[in-house]
Amino acid sequence: MGKPAKHTTTKARKQSAQVHFQKTGKNLTSKVGFVPVIKFLDKLGFGKIFKAEVDHTQKSNALYSLEDGVLLVLVGLIGGAFNLSKCVCLWSGCKVIRKVAGWISIPDETTLGRIFKKVKD
Repeated sequence: MGKPAKHTTTKARKQSAQVHFQKTGKNLTSKVGFVPVIKFLDKLGFGKIFKAEVDHTQKSNALYSLEDGVLLVLVGLIGGAFNLSKCVCLWSGCKVIRKVAGWISIPDETTLGRIFKKVKD
């Protein structure tokens, strides 16, 4: 079947981190259930698939891509968030999950709103 697609890095996101589970240690989180979701989307090549299917170009100086915004919201919705603000809170509140997903920085809800508004144009 071939090799699974790898995540492409963006200005806001790098390759996701290797995960080792331990019962003891620092950086414990109640959001550990997101790890398989994030890893699945990365192995699936979500970013590349999304770019191939959705025709959207951005300025070269844009920090966050549309695929970044959709991934952030998708995982947030799976986690029970019901609006952009809650999605951002979910990601901002957990350093471990940000590291696992490779996020360098998380956009605020107004930035996400601007990204999604540009799509409809």
